[in-house]
Amino acid sequence: MRAVSKSAEDDILSLLLRNERLPGLKVSKGGRPPALSNADKRLCVRKVMVEGVESTVIAAKQLKGELGINVSPETVRMALVEAGIGAVEKVSKPLLTAKHRK
Repeated sequence: MRAVSKSAEDDILSLLLRNERLPGLKVSKGGRPPALSNADKRLCVRKVMVEGVESTVIAAKQLKGELGINVSPETVRMALVEAGIGAVEKVSKPLLTAKHRK
């Protein structure tokens, strides 16, 4: 049997106590991978802000046509909400009366 140095033994013990196998190894947290990458999310935002796309349905269809990414309008909406863009409530205005119409 090969002798192990004290520092190597300490390193192995500390990794075992922390329940790690390889230091610095990124472990997947599991779950479904995202449908849109960060670049795709930025493209959605650009379509709405710069190109003036009216709805998430249209944006989703354009993504499918341009990039071949089949996403639902809800996924596009969530990407926009994540970027801080959401629906704006319409400001209510007073009704015109007969006096206003004259």
